[in-house]
Amino acid sequence: MFLLFTILVFILDVGTGSLVAIRTKSLKSVYLKKPSILLGDFVIIPLVGGYILNYFYATGQALNGLFSFAFLIIAGFVAVILAAISALRFKTLSIWYLPHSLFYAFMAFWLFLFLIGRFDLTSISWWLVSAGIGTHLYLGKKYPKVFPKIK
Repeated sequence: MFLLFTILVFILDVGTGSLVAIRTKSLKSVYLKKPSILLGDFVIIPLVGGYILNYFYATGQALNGLFSFAFLIIAGFVAVILAAISALRFKTLSIWYLPHSLFYAFMAFWLFLFLIGRFDLTSISWWLVSAGIGTHLYLGKKYPKVFPKIK
């Protein structure tokens, strides 16, 4: 299932990002050129997302069996707020960015559940997920993804 979840996250991430790249006519100049996208969005995020989704699938329980309903609602709000803050910060408010913002909220929700629900400083998987996300954030700072403005 890990491979299936990894492919699903890859399709959602790259697919929603490609919409913006195609719309801004920056597929070659930005999208297929920046290491933050090539390594971060094409490799790191699908692997981390696939691992997280596979972890929750492998537990064999519904989310409400692992977390309280209130915690799931809070996690959902936090994920949406993080996506909104990101959209405001990077001025990605066009309707063309909406699918990628929804993907961002989706991944933030699952990441939040994993990092909080599986919090264990002695767990190698917790550290690998944290390192993957940290690397993705670092790449985004070092090689910013700046798309032309959508008119």
